[in-house]
Amino acid sequence: MLPSCQYFNYAAAAVLCLIDCLTGEFALLQSDVIYDAGISLNPAVDIGQIEGGFVMGLGYATTGADTLTRGRRVHRGHAAAQLS
Repeated sequence: MLPSCQYFNYAAAAVLCLIDCLTGEFALLQSDVIYDAGISLNPAVDIGQIEGGFVMGLGYATTGADTLTRGRRVHRGHAAAQLS
């Protein structure tokens, strides 16, 4: 039996961006997020949480130090990233 606080949600996001392969700089041109919130008690709060989660995930994906080892992606964490 599942605990009463556990729930499942469904979401998808797509991003269109330009990436400079030499410098690693990128420009986010467009993003689309779809989220199934079910019956919302406060839509303004839900929209803020969804947008905040998207921006947090975008930051996580673009500031970490990822490398390839034996053909597999290895995430070494944000402490290993070189920030200038």
